[in-house]
Amino acid sequence: MDYILEMKDRVTFLKNKIGYLEKQLKTMPQGRVQDYVLNDYHRYYLVIQNHGEITRKYLGRKDHELIRTMMLKAIYAKELSNSKMELRGIQYYIRQMGKISDKGIYIYKKEEKLIDELRPELSKRILQVVCPQEAREWERADYEINENYRENLKVRTKEGLFVRSKSEAFIMNCLYEEHIPHRYECKLDFEDMSFYPDITILHPSSGEIYIWEHLGMLDDMKYFENAMNKLYKYIRNGYIPTRNLILTCETSESPLDIRYVRELIRFYFKNNV
Repeated sequence: MDYILEMKDRVTFLKNKIGYLEKQLKTMPQGRVQDYVLNDYHRYYLVIQNHGEITRKYLGRKDHELIRTMMLKAIYAKELSNSKMELRGIQYYIRQMGKISDKGIYIYKKEEKLIDELRPELSKRILQVVCPQEAREWERADYEINENYRENLKVRTKEGLFVRSKSEAFIMNCLYEEHIPHRYECKLDFEDMSFYPDITILHPSSGEIYIWEHLGMLDDMKYFENAMNKLYKYIRNGYIPTRNLILTCETSESPLDIRYVRELIRFYFKNNV
């Protein structure tokens, strides 16, 4: 597989995508929409900035189509920015690689072959550096799993495990990519009860056990009450939020922030590794 040719195909795709997004944005109204939430009620305002002066106009139910258009505009604008950033990165990489040799694409094939030959040893060395052997053995050892509602394990992670939600899969994938030892729904025994935390993590340098709970339906009252009861039991048994209990949350209106997940992993497990 020639990854440089794939990159060039990606460049063509991104250029077409950027052209389409720019064309669509030119047809959309001026300004942006701000969404304020008060007691679960959304209020929308059209915000327009003209020569340094900002005006705000309330948008009611009759402005439904305008609200939808402006939200779509925000999505297009964000996607346009991301696409331009990716395009610049790929083009820079191709330019730098092109300076290595006048032989053109053949040098890429030679490098690719070398990378393939080194990959197993490189992967082994990475694991040795970021994760001691004992931690890796802990991760691979058998453990008692949660047998309840196994039919809900439908989302596959990069390491081949099945979990209950896309958000859990993303967290697991991030831990896997960073070589952080972890287990999914591993039984945890307390003095008077047993839990199956979403993710149990062994800190790769300190050997301390961390728990990661993802609370994915906090706008559901019954779910919220059960989650708070579970958190109380964690705290009572020595697992404290911000110390050794990591929490991520989302609602139907506020999805998981993937950048925040990566920041949490760096903060808890990478700073002192």
